[in-house]
Amino acid sequence: MKKIILIYTVVFGIWFVIYSISICGQYVALKYEIETIDNMVVINRVYEIVNMSTIINLVWFVLSIILFVIFVVQYKKENKT
Repeated sequence: MKKIILIYTVVFGIWFVIYSISICGQYVALKYEIETIDNMVVINRVYEIVNMSTIINLVWFVLSIILFVIFVVQYKKENKT
């Protein structure tokens, strides 16, 4: 079980680092490529889409961590009895 927890923690860490780099890349692309467009409606809509997708992905990340913690706690309770 400790091996599974360690592997899962490492995967979470790597995923979080990659996701953070991806978010930074999105905002840099928005800043220097999209904001050069003169249409503010398009720019605002692109920002809304990127922000919403970022929030949804972070919520999924937190939910998956919570589910994993619940799984580990239940597994430990079953093994104690």
